[in-house]
Amino acid sequence: MADVQEKLAAERTFLAWIRTSVSIMAFGFVVARFDWFLYRSTSTAGTILGALLTASGGLFAILAAARFWRESRYPHEGHPRPTLAIAAGGAVALSAVLLTAYLLAHRLSV
Repeated sequence: MADVQEKLAAERTFLAWIRTSVSIMAFGFVVARFDWFLYRSTSTAGTILGALLTASGGLFAILAAARFWRESRYPHEGHPRPTLAIAAGGAVALSAVLLTAYLLAHRLSV
């Protein structure tokens, strides 16, 4: 019973980190697109801050997936590793890269 509880706790922790990384990415997009923290719309500081927040959200997703992969005990019990969870973390990280590139490319073209 303790092993099942540990697995479920690890999955809840992983999903909480993924949720947090998506939230940080969304906040970075809002900062970059609406320049809430700056009063001049021609400033690039808001875009840079938003891109940094978006990239850090992707980094959190990668770190969460790596930690979950390392701490999962599935191979010791004859079960495969949780590749779907790792793919979800990778998808969030890939979307962070694409969103960061979009934010930077859009600001440079303006």
